[in-house]
Amino acid sequence: MTEGRDAVKTEGLALTVLIPTHNRPDLLKRAVASALADLPAGAEVLVIDDASGVPASEVLAGWDTRLRVLRNSGLRGAAGARNFGVAEALGEIILFLDDDDELLPGYAARVLEIATGEPVDYGFSAVLRRDASGQEETVTRRLAAGQVPANAALRHKIAGLGTGFWIRRARFLALGGLDPDQKIDEDTSLCCALIASGSLPWYEARPGMRVYHLHSAADAPGAQLTQGSDPDLVLDCYLRTWARHEASFPAWSEARWFLGARYLRRAAKLGARARIRAFTAMVRPRLMRPAFRLYGAVKLMSSKARR
Repeated sequence: MTEGRDAVKTEGLALTVLIPTHNRPDLLKRAVASALADLPAGAEVLVIDDASGVPASEVLAGWDTRLRVLRNSGLRGAAGARNFGVAEALGEIILFLDDDDELLPGYAARVLEIATGEPVDYGFSAVLRRDASGQEETVTRRLAAGQVPANAALRHKIAGLGTGFWIRRARFLALGGLDPDQKIDEDTSLCCALIASGSLPWYEARPGMRVYHLHSAADAPGAQLTQGSDPDLVLDCYLRTWARHEASFPAWSEARWFLGARYLRRAAKLGARARIRAFTAMVRPRLMRPAFRLYGAVKLMSSKARR
């Protein structure tokens, strides 16, 4: 159950459900059980233990021959653990699952069906979101099921890795994987790289994951990282995404506006006037700067009025 890719000596599988984990043994058991319960033929579940106090290999000892558990020997953190996992995966398709969520019945098989029959490199789905009271709601998008059109807005082409996100392993590796220096927003950065390289996603309107939103503190079991992160850290990661990808999109494109406006909204919420000025001063071409300055000023005023 703990053998790496080279030691397994196999010609590969169709799909790997990849679960990074850190110090959440009980939640991990639930996630792994959901993945194994409906795992299609030619698939595996791969858990990457990112330095948990109680090793995941002990937590999951003797579970299932379709399960492998590896200790992350790459860079620490969520992005580093996922990069290590993709490198070690046997599947041609990687389906990401967070260790505090569940894979819904039939979704892994559906991902294989899409990847086999459609010319798409990645995709995602609607999700069931469960709150602390146990109530569930379906979180969906205003999109028809199928390949997202090329002329769709950028927000319809990006998705979090916890929203039924899957990708062809070869494509992930060719793009260099996730940015390990980004504590959050690494999924948006990956999607931007995919889109800029000409890939379009598949959207599945049927929920593929059950996502638990139970906590807000970053150190609580089941915590959502973005919710609990330092607001300045979030802002830094948004800026990193902009800096890495803005040149990949045409100057006046909707994608450029989306990434820039997202940063300015977050900065305005923090009242970070200096950061707004610094950001707008570096925007190119220069003709775009007045529009971004105006947008930032309007967001600052509206944020101040709400305080």
